[in-house]
Amino acid sequence: MDSLNFTAIDFETATSDMNSICAVGIVKVLDGEIFNTFHSLIKPPLNEFDPNFTLLHGIDQQKVEGAPLFIDLWEYLEPYILNQRLVAHNINFDLTALILTLEHYKLQIPAHQTSCTWKMAMKLIPGLKSHNLEYISAVLNIELEHHNPLSDALACAQIYIAFIKGLHNDITNGRILAVNKILTDSPIRKPFPSAEMFEQKRISRECLEPNLEAKDKEHIFYSKKIVFTGDLKAMERNEAAKKVQALGGDVNTSISKKTDYVIVGNNPGPVKMEKIKSLQEEGYPIKIIYEDEFNQLIS
Repeated sequence: MDSLNFTAIDFETATSDMNSICAVGIVKVLDGEIFNTFHSLIKPPLNEFDPNFTLLHGIDQQKVEGAPLFIDLWEYLEPYILNQRLVAHNINFDLTALILTLEHYKLQIPAHQTSCTWKMAMKLIPGLKSHNLEYISAVLNIELEHHNPLSDALACAQIYIAFIKGLHNDITNGRILAVNKILTDSPIRKPFPSAEMFEQKRISRECLEPNLEAKDKEHIFYSKKIVFTGDLKAMERNEAAKKVQALGGDVNTSISKKTDYVIVGNNPGPVKMEKIKSLQEEGYPIKIIYEDEFNQLIS
């Protein structure tokens, strides 16, 4: 049985680049009771914001202008993480954001354990219409101000406690149907990307190391820095990254002056596209490759 001593954590990011953390909410739980909380705005490394993300969490360049950098907050954050059980709703997103931000600032990744309330909801509550945080919070009658990181972390902590204590067993089909009706009757809102969507776009850490032992050293991707943006039709982003890595390409998660190629799918990130345009105007020879051409290059 998982312990009721844990840290619930939630990050918000400024863009689709996973090291662009712009806010954090943390809830420390001891013996099933909230012991302490911490939250802060964070100034991301480039202080660039995708307007679609700002629309969701309300954070922009102006709001984080006087906020600390992640590296300046780390001495306060690390005790909540070191040798702790980290709990999040879609832990893969928050953990990837944490690890890539630590790597960006060349900080050591602390030892920890993890639990995911999103995966627990899938396993423990049959018949759910969705598994996102807003929906699970509604089913368990937990108050939530979605995309406020402290509120998200508090809700996650309460969900985890409910699952560990078995309180979810009291949920009836009538309760689920009532929540479904409430959400169906609510005004239409642009949904935050689901856990499934983040999984499709997430590039695993092992794909971020170039394979310079690749056989075809004449391939245009060999020893070149490559970034993905947008949704690929033929495969998930991680699979595409593995194919690039096999060809000796150096897969990156953000655009920089060193980027050689950007693979562009449907609905590319506006911040990345603007960054490409800006760097091209400065004389950096970044080449855009659309999915059809990319598929030909890797086949």
